[in-house]
Amino acid sequence: MSRMSKAIWIVVLAGMVIVLSGCYSCRSHWKAKGRQVPPEVAYSMYWDKDCVPLPLAVPPPPIPSTSCGPYVVSRTYPSTEAGMIKLEKTMPDQVQVNAGFDYSIRVTNLAEVVVDDVKVTENTEGNFKFSESDPPADIQGNQLTWSIGALAPGGTREIRVSGSAMSNDCVKNCSKVSYTIPACGFIKVVQPLLGLVKLAPPRKTLCDDIPLTYVVKNRGTGDATNVEIIDELQGEQMTAEGGNRISIAVGTLKAGESKEYTVITRAQRTGTFSSKAMARADAGLRAESRLPATIVSQSELQISKAGPDREYLGRKVNYTILLKNTGDSPATDTVLEDKVPAGVTSIIVSDGGIVAGDKVVWNLGTIGVGKSKAVSVSYVPTMAGTYTAKATARATCAEGATVSVDTMIEGVAAILLEVVDLSDLIEVGHNETYLVTVTNQGTKADTNIRINCFLEDTMKFVSSTGETQTQATNGKIAFQPLDTLEPGDKATWKVVVQAMGAGDVRFRVTMDSDQLTRNVVETEATNFYE
Repeated sequence: MSRMSKAIWIVVLAGMVIVLSGCYSCRSHWKAKGRQVPPEVAYSMYWDKDCVPLPLAVPPPPIPSTSCGPYVVSRTYPSTEAGMIKLEKTMPDQVQVNAGFDYSIRVTNLAEVVVDDVKVTENTEGNFKFSESDPPADIQGNQLTWSIGALAPGGTREIRVSGSAMSNDCVKNCSKVSYTIPACGFIKVVQPLLGLVKLAPPRKTLCDDIPLTYVVKNRGTGDATNVEIIDELQGEQMTAEGGNRISIAVGTLKAGESKEYTVITRAQRTGTFSSKAMARADAGLRAESRLPATIVSQSELQISKAGPDREYLGRKVNYTILLKNTGDSPATDTVLEDKVPAGVTSIIVSDGGIVAGDKVVWNLGTIGVGKSKAVSVSYVPTMAGTYTAKATARATCAEGATVSVDTMIEGVAAILLEVVDLSDLIEVGHNETYLVTVTNQGTKADTNIRINCFLEDTMKFVSSTGETQTQATNGKIAFQPLDTLEPGDKATWKVVVQAMGAGDVRFRVTMDSDQLTRNVVETEATNFYE
């Protein structure tokens, strides 16, 4: 192909592109304005500078007609340039007399909005005998009317009419269409719906905080305004501010939105606490929660201590302490302390107790509901008197418990009587001296100590000295009672007798006191010789 031929083809193709792009561009521009392209120029490929179609170079196809007139009719309302409704009627070109025939009427909405109250009216003249239609028509004389109602954008309805010609005259039926374009305003109708959930812990102790959680949600459509949560608590359950009424201003909840709030409360007693919360909003909206319950419990310590009411000095004293949880909650971090009196030695404790200063401490941990724990302690008192043994128990969220036991520590009055002669062999006519000694070997003072001496016939009382005065009558030497002899103390008396005759004689002494239940008897043997 020569260079000239190639140039010619390039020019031809470029021209076709320019023509076609101008055609479709202007058609798009026309449609963008919402206007219908006129049928008589709908197929034009030529447009002026304002995208207005130029007349066809070739005239449009002829409208089908006979000598009576067109039997295919198309009309656009209100005008061809601004089409809203298009009516098309298609009839047969010819029919026989008295022979039934059908024709159709089509109505199309060309607009981009809904048209309403669409009504088609058909005026029939004398040579047409109406038979029926689909849909049925409202018949008033020679006028047939079909009320179609609303047509959506692009919507089409077709009416089929049946009838016959009664003579050889032409049948002339004329149609028209009427409609309205409603100006509709729309209001969106919403229905908010409240939902409320209240959450509470199932169990707490009296010392614990009780958090109450509220979740409110708009489960409907549209905003719920001025939403508020109300909860009336029982009298013994209070907020941190000391009130019984919880009021939460939520404000506006959008559709599907939820909000969560937590309020800290505290019970003033044990028991079960529950209340039903309510959410409310404008337009009478209300919602109630379920009734969650919180059981509030507390451990309760009961302590007892067993020990002797009376014990002797120097002997070990034993105590048993019993601690029981009589409450309805486990007693945690339980600690038991027992006061140790002053003046004791040899302290012995059980169950891992620790002696700390003047007390014994047991860390007992957790004591379950209805369970108990027993411990023991013992020590040796070193002084007489009343010893008060006081024990105290405590646990988390439990009132302390205290018990005490008084033990009287008494000393023992243990007095020893000793009698000796200074010379074991005494010549008749000479004197013998007897030494009487009383010693308190016990831990308690002895009182009202009474010493009596008894002489045999070969003995003659000469004199006496000692702690108390004496009285001698008929071979009996009675000393005045000694009021008190303290532990570790001694008392002595001396009795001098004269040997009156030879023989193996006995010097007998008796001792009695307030603490002795029986007399103590002691004798001393002496040889009298000539």
